[in-house]
Amino acid sequence: MNGSNKTFVGAALLLAGCASTMQQPSAVHAQKVPSPATDPQSELRQSLPQPAVPSAPSTRPAESPSPKKPPVDGPYLGYPQAKSKNAPAKFPQGPSNPNSPSSVAGSRTGSVPDPFTTVSRTSLMDEPRWERLHRSTDRRPIETVQLGTGRERVAVMASLHGDETQSITLVDQLTRYVSGHADEFRDVTVLFIRTPNPDGQAAKTPYNTRHVDLNRNFPASNWKLIQSKHTGDKAGSEVETRAIVRLISEFRPTRLIHIKDGSAGGFVNHDGGLHELAQEVARRSSLKVVQDLGQATTGSVESYTWTQLHVPSLTLLVPKEAGELAAWDKNRTALVATIVGLTDPFTPKTGVDRQRQPASPSSPRDSSWTPRKNSSPPGLTETTLPAFPVAVPERGYLELPPPPSRKGR
Repeated sequence: MNGSNKTFVGAALLLAGCASTMQQPSAVHAQKVPSPATDPQSELRQSLPQPAVPSAPSTRPAESPSPKKPPVDGPYLGYPQAKSKNAPAKFPQGPSNPNSPSSVAGSRTGSVPDPFTTVSRTSLMDEPRWERLHRSTDRRPIETVQLGTGRERVAVMASLHGDETQSITLVDQLTRYVSGHADEFRDVTVLFIRTPNPDGQAAKTPYNTRHVDLNRNFPASNWKLIQSKHTGDKAGSEVETRAIVRLISEFRPTRLIHIKDGSAGGFVNHDGGLHELAQEVARRSSLKVVQDLGQATTGSVESYTWTQLHVPSLTLLVPKEAGELAAWDKNRTALVATIVGLTDPFTPKTGVDRQRQPASPSSPRDSSWTPRKNSSPPGLTETTLPAFPVAVPERGYLELPPPPSRKGR
């Protein structure tokens, strides 16, 4: 075979191989992958422990598991609920003493008062909102609040001496009590002056910033310049004095209550004819009764209200207690009596209330007389009608006898 024939035969074999390759599937594609059930290597890999693959760190914060809620048999809206048919109903529990400081503090923190109790308690709705319309020499607020809409008007003021802080606490507690017991004070309107001397309170001194005793600075008829008494250069020279004069003059009270601290005991003083009320307040507070100390004190607020406004006053000097709240617990009934007077707030009023009328301003030191029913003030003659000859019938008309005939006609 020559060279050309060899070349032809090689080309023919190459074409035949390519044709067979195109007609038959590839060995790679035709080869079947053994199943894991029949592959011994797969069984071996499954029997060996698999290495742990580290997972990518998660950027989402881990959620805390939600607490499991106990099963509830019925809705809870603050009303009694029973967990079973035979279990007794349970009510919301409150403090054991409704007048304790914890109950008042609980109302500030938003705790729900017991709606099933029969004792009224101070809540957030009863908290007074102190007004700050007047300022002291150093621009501190003179806090006041007015409560009630009754006909009788009573002004209650803490001590004019700044270092007598117990009186401020008593006025504060009395204001809360009046605000929380509106039924007892339905016939009165009360003006509370909580901080008449805020600068002295901040400095813990009886005087104001200008070193003036405010209870010697009022424009009373007995004011005198006394340097040793810190009366000031003239009556009403201090900002605080003028503010209190304006408050009392615009309010026009029927009586003034001045609460003070007593470091060496206490007493109840009255100026202007409140003798019976002073006796009742002294009985409730176990204190003695004195009279007209305000008239003997130059430029005092008691002397000013009586001589200039004809308003009687009652000064309650409360002995200092170990705790200021203890002083309130001990003198609460006496302080309430200064506002409601001699009338029991739970007893219907009958007749004429003798303490509702101020004493006669013509005789400031005469406190023995008080207006009574069918009586006349001193100096006035009481007229009486002549007695009828026969009894007056309850019904119908009384036939009067004919007038006597005059002689000479």
